[in-house]
Amino acid sequence: MLGFRRADGSPVLLLPDGSGGYRLEGAGDEVHPVDAALAVTLSAEACAPVVGGGAGALTPAGWHSRARAGGTGQGLALPAALGGGIAMALPGAALQAVGERALAGDGTAIGALAAVLPLAALAAGLCERVRRVASAREAAPADLRLHAVLWERLLAVPLGLVQAVPAAVQVERLRDGVTAMQRAVARRRSAVQALAALGPVLAVMGWAAPGPALAGGGLMVAGGLARGWLLRRSDAARRAGAMAMAVSWHRLELAAFGLPQLRLLGAAPWVADLAVSALRGSAAQVRRAAEREADADALGHALALGAPLLVAGLALGEGLGVPNAAGAALATLPAARAVLRLATAFGHLPDRERLEPLRPLLEAPPDSPPGAPDPGPVERLELCGVSFTHPGASSPCLRAVSLSLARGEVVAVAGPSGSGKSTLISLALGLLRPETGVVRVNGRDLATLDAAAYRARIGTVLQDEEIGVETIRSVILGMSPLPAERAWEAARLARLDADIAALPMGIQTLVAEGAFPAGMVQRLLIARALARGSNGPVPDILVLDEATAALDEDVQAALFADLRARGAAVLVASHRPATLALADRVLDLSPPSRFEDRAESE
Repeated sequence: MLGFRRADGSPVLLLPDGSGGYRLEGAGDEVHPVDAALAVTLSAEACAPVVGGGAGALTPAGWHSRARAGGTGQGLALPAALGGGIAMALPGAALQAVGERALAGDGTAIGALAAVLPLAALAAGLCERVRRVASAREAAPADLRLHAVLWERLLAVPLGLVQAVPAAVQVERLRDGVTAMQRAVARRRSAVQALAALGPVLAVMGWAAPGPALAGGGLMVAGGLARGWLLRRSDAARRAGAMAMAVSWHRLELAAFGLPQLRLLGAAPWVADLAVSALRGSAAQVRRAAEREADADALGHALALGAPLLVAGLALGEGLGVPNAAGAALATLPAARAVLRLATAFGHLPDRERLEPLRPLLEAPPDSPPGAPDPGPVERLELCGVSFTHPGASSPCLRAVSLSLARGEVVAVAGPSGSGKSTLISLALGLLRPETGVVRVNGRDLATLDAAAYRARIGTVLQDEEIGVETIRSVILGMSPLPAERAWEAARLARLDADIAALPMGIQTLVAEGAFPAGMVQRLLIARALARGSNGPVPDILVLDEATAALDEDVQAALFADLRARGAAVLVASHRPATLALADRVLDLSPPSRFEDRAESE
């Protein structure tokens, strides 16, 4: 993991020491075990890099193979499962071997059984513990890779595709997708382990009572298939209930935001009925899922008891003797458990059904074509005749709009609320694609360039951006391994350094939305945007979407002057006259839109 020193934020490498702890490797040959004294000098935040699988189209098979890319996914779990199967087969084998002599009163045989049976039980318990612990440890890296691959995909696809459905529904679909892939990885692991455990006990069953073992095996197969079918129906009902609940919450959220208007229109009861109807549907599906799960559990209990009794009864009926019947029955008990585990592993909806709603997101072409070139330092940004219509809207919010921005310039975008200022900003950042027209960076179409590399050169403060409860250093630098001096440089540019120095704990002071003046919060956000630029403490372009409303006019003027002097461009969306007065050019999106050159006007 990559950790950070609490004092200065410098990065350190934390590596496993092989005994459940970590060792710290710093600059040079510095190596120390992480004990309590060293731990207090480190930040509580650390990050673990995970290799994903690229940002290309993602199929269920590809996702599954990438999750298993770090190894076989078994390790100690498979030998432990096999050892557990052997241990559980020992009692039946012992009864088969010396049972007749023990019944005849042979002391040696009785002693052997008295020793083997408890030792076999102890060994089976230990093997089961090792199997579970090893499976859990091996599942964690696979789970990290699953999430890493999904995050790569989400960060690579066009933003409009992510926003095409309500957030609550999208989150439910993503959760469903991750759950499906987690189950797919676990299902394969569980199936291999169950089959390993089945081998020894089936061998003992066949040795003790071949005919009854065949009948018992048939019963277990039929019961396992029935249990898997019931569990799959339960899973389908549970998933339908979860989706209905997500829709209900989305409707409630919309109703909460529009409650005054709904009351004025007399539509509040109608919206409430819609939400309650979705809740009723969700409750019915949850009840149906619980009933199917109860049926599956009842069948499992009946199978776990019925299969051994059937094998024992048939063995006695064939005259095989009590030891053979008891040995076969004892071997059937763990066999039934393994079959039930297999049924549980496969008792879920097929991966393709859970992933179907996510398919457009998983298989969409990435935002940037593979191997797209880095645009390099941004010297000029142009929006040429761009138009854009939001999904579901009846008319475009932008129609044939053009704008140009070069190094050292300040360009403002003005217009009333809803005129498309934020949409224009998103087009300039490459977060949205224009329906017509083109966005050019250094004269090249942004659609053919590496959009992530382009955005890395831009500092951005979007509308309604907020901060959480964190230190000033964390607000400005986040998890990036940048030195604290970078935060101070950005704070000086944002005219925030004196305010920070006056605080009791300086740059380590905790801040939160609402606990500090709005002007200071906006300057913090601007400092963050400045610090994250790839061109030292100043990005190639600073983009501010309604992010200067609470700034003092002299602070705003000084900031823009400093950025001009350093050769940075500023694109600011605002309706504040003082901000517009500082711009070299203003694009007014009020109909009809016009691009006004302030220098020519003056």
